[in-house]
Amino acid sequence: IGTLREAVGRSDGLAASDYPAIRRAMALDLSGYTGLSGKNRGDANRKTAERDFDGALAMLATSVASDEHNEFWEANWLDTLMELTGGYRALGVPAEAAYERVDAGLARVAGAKFLRLIYRGKFWYQYGWEARPRAFAPAVPEGGFDALEKRLAIARDAAQEAWKLQPGSGEVARRLMEIDKAVGGDRATMELWFERAMK
Repeated sequence: IGTLREAVGRSDGLAASDYPAIRRAMALDLSGYTGLSGKNRGDANRKTAERDFDGALAMLATSVASDEHNEFWEANWLDTLMELTGGYRALGVPAEAAYERVDAGLARVAGAKFLRLIYRGKFWYQYGWEARPRAFAPAVPEGGFDALEKRLAIARDAAQEAWKLQPGSGEVARRLMEIDKAVGGDRATMELWFERAMK
């Protein structure tokens, strides 16, 4: 318990500091996960973790609004968005509701449309594979293949819209290549996205 309290205290201190917003977002995200990592997941710990995740989301939105937009920053933001989605799900929030909650935190930020689209694409891609575990066909749960295709269709639409906004994005090209592989796309399309990702 002492180690847990010390870790949370350090993260809270960093979150209240003058460090860059993305650092404070990461600190609060870590604090939330730390609070849920022990055996005692009582109401107090869960409320504290939820507060930390909400604070991290607010700090992330501040970073998106104020920091330079490039592939380095977008990769850091995207990783943190996925971490926060996982954090809310660890609190018992259903997957799609957790995604909507995180996305709503970005909706207020002008200029965040591209980031929201690549986040949408990544979430639905990973969520699709949850429905269809990477196992041999007989071991896939009933409805798994249909759910995978439907969720990956949402991911593809988001990635294609992101590409229109920012053609040349390596993240988007890689995502579209992976989606085409997953749904058995044609070779020419996969090679097109591979070439774009390499560039």
